[in-house]
Amino acid sequence: MIQEPHNVPPSSAALGRISLGRSLRRRQRRPTWTPTTTSRAKSPRGRALPASLATNRSLVANLAAANCYKKEKHLDLEENWKLVEKAQVYYIAGFFLTVSLESILKVAKHASENNKIFCINLSAPFICEFFKEALMKVMPYVDILFGNETEAAVFAQEQGFEVSGWRITP
Repeated sequence: MIQEPHNVPPSSAALGRISLGRSLRRRQRRPTWTPTTTSRAKSPRGRALPASLATNRSLVANLAAANCYKKEKHLDLEENWKLVEKAQVYYIAGFFLTVSLESILKVAKHASENNKIFCINLSAPFICEFFKEALMKVMPYVDILFGNETEAAVFAQEQGFEVSGWRITP
């Protein structure tokens, strides 16, 4: 996928007001990475703390500025949509279902209508539980679905699939 000169596909982010935003904007000038960003000056920066104990893992997150993302102020901008149109493969984290289903659907429909590959990650069991209606609106467009064992088990359970050989542990 990544070819010479190692150009990384564009990415998108909502940035808060602190140093992370400045750091990402500096990297944005590098020729090998093309992020598109939208700033929310009054929004605090997000934080994430991964935690693991033996085989259990979790992520404690404050999404902050990411929750301020607005399709009409970012994705719908002509220069950003041109990047979407140029892409052949789309990958969206399921966490974005909590912020902008309409953005995901716009990209997913574009992929479908133009015979491109659309991927989404379940991202966390709570997405499958509490955002299942939004997730299922996107599913008709999904070519590749990513998820770990726990996410897949919760997804199956929430959708009423009969699954044998799997054990769901609280």
